[in-house]
Amino acid sequence: MKEIPTGNQPPLVPSEIIIYGGAFNPPTVAHALAIASLTQSFPDKPIWVMPSGERNDKPELIGEQHRLAMLGIMAVEQGWRDKVVISDFELRLPRPSNTYDTVQALRQAGVEK
Repeated sequence: MKEIPTGNQPPLVPSEIIIYGGAFNPPTVAHALAIASLTQSFPDKPIWVMPSGERNDKPELIGEQHRLAMLGIMAVEQGWRDKVVISDFELRLPRPSNTYDTVQALRQAGVEK
């Protein structure tokens, strides 16, 4: 059985990264197509797929670990496991989650763009 990447985090250093955030509740074919497009359009950039944490506008999200696992399975099946980081960064932030707070937390962690 293949190892399924979940919550893997590269070292946080100032760099330009591509973040594809969303609820991924559940991950769909449309998500897979968008991620594949990002890997083709930005082959030399780190791409983080970042499921959102608890949100006021999405009160009934599937469990966080389940969404991470589904994204990991998708990464293996689609062949972009080594090109994409399934990040739990936002899931570790205080709740509720919103984009502005996530961007600020990324900047504080040393990710500038």
